[in-house]
Amino acid sequence: MNILEVRDLTCGYEGNVVLKDVCLNVTRGEMLGVIGPNGAGKTTLFRAVTKLLTPMSGTITVEGADLRALRPAELARRVSVVPQMSDLPFAFTVREFVALGRYPHLKRFQRPGTADEEAIDRAIRHVDVGRLAGRRLHQLSAGEKQRVLLAQALAQEPRLLLLDEPISHLDIRHQMEMLDLCRSLNVAGLTMVFILHDLNLAAEYCRRLALFHEGRLVACGASEKILDYRLIEEVYRTVVIVRENPISKKPYVLLVSKDALRKRGQTTREDGS
Repeated sequence: MNILEVRDLTCGYEGNVVLKDVCLNVTRGEMLGVIGPNGAGKTTLFRAVTKLLTPMSGTITVEGADLRALRPAELARRVSVVPQMSDLPFAFTVREFVALGRYPHLKRFQRPGTADEEAIDRAIRHVDVGRLAGRRLHQLSAGEKQRVLLAQALAQEPRLLLLDEPISHLDIRHQMEMLDLCRSLNVAGLTMVFILHDLNLAAEYCRRLALFHEGRLVACGASEKILDYRLIEEVYRTVVIVRENPISKKPYVLLVSKDALRKRGQTTREDGS
């Protein structure tokens, strides 16, 4: 069953089209990676799905409901977002910030009840930031902030989680920790859609990839199909070599610099091959 269906979506900003005729399904329980060059329309897709951007044409349905008919609080109970790293409100403690994720479940002026406090506790426990609960946000490292953003999104108790470049400011250890954490949440039943720039990590963690280029969805399928060197070179306009990861057997993209290409060309000419 599809939790998200995008049909013939066209949208943009101030009359400028960014996404054109996009069709995309997200199956309940999957972990989908959205990839593509800067400016391809990936974040614009997320903004349309969360009603921050009104489509020029096309339809979006979430759990079978037309997005246009969903009120903001109702949508937020179904879909939550981990945005790109930004400055967080430093006056909040970690627990206070995570608690903001419960507002879609509360009526106006209603205070959080027992069920809300339990949801906050679960979210904090899931991302392992209990030791940070009383600290102010400005005291956190980049990795800790990313976990807190994820905890707030989980406190909403969504069925679909959108993550916009969740590892872009993290070192390799914290990248792996974040993605391992997300995989465990996915295994537990949470549907996830990632925007990722690291093609190799996208292949490692996502069974299916959606490749965007110049506002269009140009390919969608298994990572072995999408990470074909010819397709990657066409879209990213750079030379790559695609091999198989010897451990996971997933495709692995190797970048080739212009200097390496020049040296390779010189060697080829010198040895006559």
